[in-house]
Amino acid sequence: MPADFSNVTVVTVTGEAGAGGAAAVPSLVHSSAQLPGSRALMISPDRPQQLPGNNRHYRVKPFGYIGYSVFVLYCLANFIDTDYALIVQKDGWVLNADNWRPEFFDYDYLGAPSVSGMTVDSQGARTIYNGFTWQQFVGRSDVQLLPVYNGGLSLRSQRLLTAPRRLGLTMNITPPHLFGDAGDPSALFEMDWPWAHHTEDTQVCVYMREALEADGIRFAPLDLALDFSFEYIGDVIHAKHDFSRNFGTHCRLRHFLGGDPPRIDCVANRKEIYGVHRQAEINDFLRLRYGYVIEI
Repeated sequence: MPADFSNVTVVTVTGEAGAGGAAAVPSLVHSSAQLPGSRALMISPDRPQQLPGNNRHYRVKPFGYIGYSVFVLYCLANFIDTDYALIVQKDGWVLNADNWRPEFFDYDYLGAPSVSGMTVDSQGARTIYNGFTWQQFVGRSDVQLLPVYNGGLSLRSQRLLTAPRRLGLTMNITPPHLFGDAGDPSALFEMDWPWAHHTEDTQVCVYMREALEADGIRFAPLDLALDFSFEYIGDVIHAKHDFSRNFGTHCRLRHFLGGDPPRIDCVANRKEIYGVHRQAEINDFLRLRYGYVIEI
């Protein structure tokens, strides 16, 4: 691990106002403390009382989930004055800074391999896969495999942060499904996507990737991404993976609460955890390896 991270801003962004916006403070404080010399920055509608005085804060108007993606893609660069930004969230944080590898800095975008990915065949045809079905192409030479790297704990260069605006790249959002009872005048309708088409990490790794790579942006190889962080667990890519090598983690099933010993709020109930591939095993790993208290 390098002795100095002065070229890194550890940053968390949320559009949630009030107490809910403070949920990422433990991840920010914990992660920046593990990276000597790094700068800590929070961007949110309100400055949480729990945010240490030496952590910078910028206020923004409240925004939702899609607004978050727009902000990260087109606005975050304006607030970062270091060579790299490490994005953390309430469910994404640094596990073990001793697992930092100098070659992480060789790439412009790095995050945990996610459930989604894309292949490009010899004719240039692109196919998007979800649910880790892209794993069937690992090791094949007849297609180019492009996994989506999770953005919830991700390392991004200043060049990557500025690229979407600089290159004039636009978001590609597919029409959502609309759920609700049209016959019920009091119904609450909800938009939903069959998979994360609209998230900023999918935009970067799938829809914008060709233009970004043409501009010289470098995405980390799969083997390095596996050591950087983990989210959901793939039966192929994680079959022999040693999670003690990981620098960080991000998964919506767990919220980092901080404390000593550190606590995790497992937002999925026990039944859900045991229904998601190897997530109960991950809980045991975090408890036994790092002393986390898992609250379910």
